[in-house]
Amino acid sequence: MPINEVLTEEVASQQQTLAVAEGPLQDITVTCKQREGTFVFTKGEQRFFQRNKMTQPARCPECRKWIHEKRAETASKN
Repeated sequence: MPINEVLTEEVASQQQTLAVAEGPLQDITVTCKQREGTFVFTKGEQRFFQRNKMTQPARCPECRKWIHEKRAETASKN
């Protein structure tokens, strides 16, 4: 997938609202939209995301790391 497409999808995924049930938080199994594998979005991560007004991640930690690294590479070239 070209980096421009990945970055465009990343922006779109940030527009999702954080889907957290009312009441006590529970670990959630989420499907990565890039690799289509699953990962656990833990209670602690959910609290962090809520406090920082971030949306629920659409990609697994490995894919998010890869995107972050690609952005850093692109920024260093400019």
